[in-house]
Amino acid sequence: KGYAGMGIDVRYYVNTDRRNDLKTGMEVEVTEADGVTVRGAGAIADVRHTGGMSFVGQSEYTTIYL
Repeated sequence: KGYAGMGIDVRYYVNTDRRNDLKTGMEVEVTEADGVTVRGAGAIADVRHTGGMSFVGQSEYTTIYL
């Protein structure tokens, strides 16, 4: 499902390990593996979970849209 016509402005999306604690509206900051370099920050516009799909060797992951 796309965001066209919904009034949601999505600039970034991030794939993470399965995270059930992330909710729409939460403010997050995404960093590189070094923990210092900031890739993006903002409020979560949407959260999507997968089940049984393979992504880089992971069977379940979460995608957040900022």
